[in-house]
Amino acid sequence: QVGPAVADLLFGKASPGGRLPVSFPEVSEKRFTQEQYPGVCPPPKTWCPDMTANFSEGVLVGYRWNDAKDVPSAFPFGFGLTYTDFKLSNFTVTCSGGQAI
Repeated sequence: QVGPAVADLLFGKASPGGRLPVSFPEVSEKRFTQEQYPGVCPPPKTWCPDMTANFSEGVLVGYRWNDAKDVPSAFPFGFGLTYTDFKLSNFTVTCSGGQAI
């Protein structure tokens, strides 16, 4: 499938770029409770080497949490920029013997 991909790049149908495979939250986002992260210790301690994290978010992980809570991500899944801009101009094509030159 390299041929069609290269053709799309050369003819401007696609642009080379990178996209995020995960979502990154806003700094001020309140996604986790104390029980979820960093976890809890048996009373009366507030910090211990054997903290237990309670993963109670169910299926609301990553972008699903943002969608369910209607909270935008700082950088959502698929966010990215193109690596380059280019433009073709003033080019010509001639034919000789039925072949493009």
